[in-house]
Amino acid sequence: MKTKESITNYIVSTIENSEVANGQMPTPDEFLSMCSDIICQFDTDIAINVMNKLTKRFGEEAKQQSLTIKINYGY
Repeated sequence: MKTKESITNYIVSTIENSEVANGQMPTPDEFLSMCSDIICQFDTDIAINVMNKLTKRFGEEAKQQSLTIKINYGY
């Protein structure tokens, strides 16, 4: 089981190493990947639901991110 500290450290690291933190605009795919990585730290089912709902805005990128979560977490 993940501790709050390990989750916090992972999220901080993800944000600090993001393109946004480095002054660059991420692609939609990179943005969705970062968001899903963060949400998965709390609940993978919610991350999948969020990505599925974002298909209206992000289309195929969000659909692919949902599939990637399912594959990575053994759904």
